[in-house]
Amino acid sequence: MIFRATRIKFIWAATKVMVANWRFGLWGFYERKQGLPYSGLATSVRGVSILCFVLTMLAYLGGTTAIYLWLDRKEHNYVTYTDILLLPDALG
Repeated sequence: MIFRATRIKFIWAATKVMVANWRFGLWGFYERKQGLPYSGLATSVRGVSILCFVLTMLAYLGGTTAIYLWLDRKEHNYVTYTDILLLPDALG
């Protein structure tokens, strides 16, 4: 097994800045040295930021749904899904 020094580069606009072999718009391998096709790794900061935002929103909606379903099992529940969804806005 041959280990080579792979340089990691962080960039903002992935496909517009660099020609690379992109995976999911998050990272891509590029040719840093002539003749070594996978000698550099580029990471898209914008792609990672968007992924983190989407995962945060999915976790928030999943947590809201779990709390609503837990409260909805009780007999005298007057809390709606919108109340739970907008709870951080009411507290702030």
